[in-house]
Amino acid sequence: KYEITNLRNTAVGLFGYCEGATIQNVVLGKGCSLYNDKEFSGLEGAFGGIVSVAKETKVTDCHFDAAMDFAGTNDNDEPAYVGGIVGYADEKSTVTKSKVTGNITVSTGSSQMLCHVGGLVGMTEGAVTANEMTGELKFSSGISQVVAGGITSSLPAKTVASNNSFMGKVTLGGTASNVIIGGLYGSVSSDRNFDNASDKSVTLGNISIDSFANASTTEVFAGGFVGKAEADVALSFKGYECQTNISLDQSASRHAANVFLGGVLGGCD
Repeated sequence: KYEITNLRNTAVGLFGYCEGATIQNVVLGKGCSLYNDKEFSGLEGAFGGIVSVAKETKVTDCHFDAAMDFAGTNDNDEPAYVGGIVGYADEKSTVTKSKVTGNITVSTGSSQMLCHVGGLVGMTEGAVTANEMTGELKFSSGISQVVAGGITSSLPAKTVASNNSFMGKVTLGGTASNVIIGGLYGSVSSDRNFDNASDKSVTLGNISIDSFANASTTEVFAGGFVGKAEADVALSFKGYECQTNISLDQSASRHAANVFLGGVLGGCD
C-alpha cells in the first residue's frame, strides 16, 4: 500500500485528472482533509478523494479514510460530482475493490445546482464493482437538488455495478428541495435488471432524513437499495441483502409535495 497522510486543503483530490491511468493500492489516510469552495463550470465541479476526473482509468484497491468537504457553488445547469474515491468516471473507467471509511460533507451555500454524490464515485458511466462504504455522506447545505448513493449517485443504462456493500450512513440536512437517496445507488435508469444471483451486494447502513426545504414543491425519495427507479426497471433481488434503516425526523413542521421512503426502493416513475 502507498499511504498518504496529513494532506490538507487540496481542492482537486490527490489526482485532479487522469486519462489512461492505472491507480492501485493507494490510501488517503488519517489527517488528510480535502476542501473545495470554488465557483465552477463543467467538470471543474468534479471532486474525488483519489481522482477528481477519471477517463479510461482503472482504480483498484484504493482506500479513502480522510475527510472531504464540498462547498463549491454554481447557479448554472452544470452539475457537481463528488465521491470518496472518484468524482466523475467515464464509460471506460473502472472502480474496483476499493473502500471508503472517511466522511464526505456537502456544505455549499444556497445554490441552484444539481449535486451527484457517491460514497465511492460521484457519477460513473463505467464499472463500479466489489467496493465497500462504511463512512458517512452528510448534507448541511442550501443546494437545491441532490442525488446520492452509498456507492454511487446514479446508474445509467450501461453502467456495470455488482458485489458492492453499503454499511455506512447518509444524513440529509439543509434545505434541498429535490432529493434522491439510495443505500447503494441513488437513481437507476430504465431497462436495468437487478436479478443476478451471483451479485452479492449488501445494504446494511443507515439513511437519516433530518431536514429539507419547507416548500409545497419539495420531493424526497429514499430507499435502502435504490432511491428512485425510472420506468421498466426490474427489481427481483435474487442475491441481495437489504437491511438499511431509514429514519425521518418529524420534530419540525415542514411542508413537502411528496416524501417516499422504502426499505428497498424509495419510489419509481
